[in-house]
Amino acid sequence: MAPQDVYTMDPVAEQIVPDPCDPPTPCSVFEGLLGRGCCEGSHRLYYDHKFDEWIEFRDNDLKNVSNLDGRSVVRVARDAVLLHTRVVTASCGAQGMLSGMIIDGGGATSGGGGLPIPPSRPPATNKCP
Repeated sequence: MAPQDVYTMDPVAEQIVPDPCDPPTPCSVFEGLLGRGCCEGSHRLYYDHKFDEWIEFRDNDLKNVSNLDGRSVVRVARDAVLLHTRVVTASCGAQGMLSGMIIDGGGATSGGGGLPIPPSRPPATNKCP
């Protein structure tokens, strides 16, 4: 009996590499939870069930999606533009934030030698890859 008659070939390998003599184009591989992207024509891959960190990529850069134990394994073109986002919150409370030079009278608003107040920044916007 020939080896190919004994073993069952993995369907994902058969799909990605239908001809073993012609290897597939190199891709980046990521694992997570696949969802829609914020822009039409894009998808997100969330790293875990907290949904607070993900990569976003264009649909045309997505080469293959398979499932492994309930998680998506995606192959993305190696030259794809990926937008990596991590949502974090910072909380130090008013006392922690206002302690030091500002409360002690050395802040920039008191005319002391404190640090200058930074200019305000425009709000962050969601940008598509």
